[in-house]
Amino acid sequence: MKKILQVSLFVFFLFAPYAVKSQTPYAEAGISLGIVVKDLPASIQFYEEVLGLIPSRSFKVQEDMAQRTGLSNGVPFEVFAFNLTEAPDAPELKLMTFSEMGDHALPKHIQDERGVQYLTFQVRTLKPILERIKANKIPLLGQTPINTSGDRYFVLVQDPDGTFIELIGTME
Repeated sequence: MKKILQVSLFVFFLFAPYAVKSQTPYAEAGISLGIVVKDLPASIQFYEEVLGLIPSRSFKVQEDMAQRTGLSNGVPFEVFAFNLTEAPDAPELKLMTFSEMGDHALPKHIQDERGVQYLTFQVRTLKPILERIKANKIPLLGQTPINTSGDRYFVLVQDPDGTFIELIGTME
């Protein structure tokens, strides 16, 4: 009986990912996230040089396509994308900028705006990122880094447009 249970559990865990996948309408497990930014070069520098994301592609969307997609009222825009890893199915972060864009004050706290206000990155080690944060004179928010449990630490910063960035990982 014990052997049958072990085999049954093995088969279940072997095929469970396929069963779950077949029950969802999505073609991929990952998600791409787009952020509208004011200063594309400053944002590229932050995400690439400070956070260490990997540039993957860029493209421009002209007036007609911008209008037809509903993404703007015909205002063209530019997109620059990053991947978190070099894996083919890596999550993607897209930065989008417009030639015509409104302006507003940067949020001081997550509750100051609606919509997507923060991104969380689970990192192997915080040490090199903290060194780049310090070298780029980016202020740490709150009392971070804060030990959350065992060897895991939480760091909070903001990107050039005020999006809050949570970094969670070990110090070494």
